[in-house]
Amino acid sequence: MTLPRAFLALSLFLATGSATAADSIPPEARALKQQGDEKRASGDLAGAIDAYLSATRAFEGYAEAWEAIGEIQFGLKQYAEAARSFEAATAMDPGYALAWYNLAFAARCAGDLTRAADGYKRYLALRPEDADGHHGLAESLRGLGDRPGAIRSYETFIGLAQVQPEQVKWVTRAREALAQLRAEQARRGLAEARAEMEKRP
Repeated sequence: MTLPRAFLALSLFLATGSATAADSIPPEARALKQQGDEKRASGDLAGAIDAYLSATRAFEGYAEAWEAIGEIQFGLKQYAEAARSFEAATAMDPGYALAWYNLAFAARCAGDLTRAADGYKRYLALRPEDADGHHGLAESLRGLGDRPGAIRSYETFIGLAQVQPEQVKWVTRAREALAQLRAEQARRGLAEARAEMEKRP
């Protein structure tokens, strides 16, 4: 639906939450992370990843360094690798909402819908009012064939997003998907009822 949260505005990043308290990061690790940021800004993505990995070795709990690696990998369309990096960030801090969202989105792009659905659920446990998270979960559950779960998630998304002008297109598409899922569910229910009737003497 959208690019990972890491590529959106800084204000959104702050609202979603950061993981590691700055005063707990050793100076060496912080310097390596800064080197990675500078290399990334200059376009040296391989050098940036090397610096971020060095930062994680200097401070094993450096969730933001893993998050940054995942962002680069996602930008390179290395979705499975990005998901692993975002997952490493969540392992460092299970309360890191941004990393859970990006993990879910990367897994979805990689076609791993089970992992995506789990990631969205973990994200929504931290940010239950986020419309995008519910949309991502709905799409993942629909792909997995979980009609009831997808219907619930689409309904929640529509309820949250219909008051947001920038979401009009996605609300329209969600309503179309919801109508289709309900029709499929009704047809399945009717077929099951007929089959049951035919079994009766």
